[in-house]
Amino acid sequence: MPSDISEFVQQRDLCDHLRGEIPDQGDEQSQAIDDINQQCRGTDAELQRLKLKYTGSTAFEQVLNQYEPDIESP
Repeated sequence: MPSDISEFVQQRDLCDHLRGEIPDQGDEQSQAIDDINQQCRGTDAELQRLKLKYTGSTAFEQVLNQYEPDIESP
């Protein structure tokens, strides 16, 4: 797998994990949201860039299509 895809997958998997672990309230929630914002920032654009770069490569498209395309929007 190309390094740009593998780096994206690693970052986005951590991002998605953090998104699923938000505490209900308090300081821990604030810290979790800060962590999510830091880890997830730019992943929507990177996913789109990689999909364009690897258009036509079925194996790489299948990997990239596993990820939601628009997680950074409010």
